[in-house]
Amino acid sequence: MSVGLEGREPFLDHRIVEFVAQLPDEYKYKNGEKKFLLKEIVHDYIPKKLMERPKKGFAIPIDALITENDKNYVLL
Repeated sequence: MSVGLEGREPFLDHRIVEFVAQLPDEYKYKNGEKKFLLKEIVHDYIPKKLMERPKKGFAIPIDALITENDKNYVLL
């Protein structure tokens, strides 16, 4: 995780954690799928096609960030 990008801020609210801890397992797992209830709720706001696609990484445009003067100090 030293170079990962992650954001989970909405799930830090203790009321959400306490509520989910009380839910039966059927709401959390269904047919081996984790976070079942959360995904069903999200589908009301984000298209299912977008949510169910495979994970995809992204590249940082390092060449665009480094100026000509910086290139003397960086190996690309």
